[in-house]
Amino acid sequence: MGHITITNTDSNKTIDCMVGQDVRIALTENPTTGYKWTYEVEGGEVILVSDNYNLPQDAAIGGEGTRAFLFKISSKGLLQINFKLCRAWEKNTTGIKNFSVNLNTK
Repeated sequence: MGHITITNTDSNKTIDCMVGQDVRIALTENPTTGYKWTYEVEGGEVILVSDNYNLPQDAAIGGEGTRAFLFKISSKGLLQINFKLCRAWEKNTTGIKNFSVNLNTK
């Protein structure tokens, strides 16, 4: 059972996976602007294994990179992970970008 990688192009898709499987969600981000991806899970449970930001070696200072979340699926059924790109100090905001993915876990 390998891991699944989900990117910006998979927004609003439903992905089949298995309990115990690793799911990596990689989204573009530029944290120097103060905006960072946050997430909420609905309808099931996942375990956050890691949350890493990577800037490409050839990127300029302040350039865009990728934030990668690695989750382990821990419950069966249909669950949804909703992300929003927002500033931590701006409460009750919908964010400047949103991303959702449905995981159909067996």
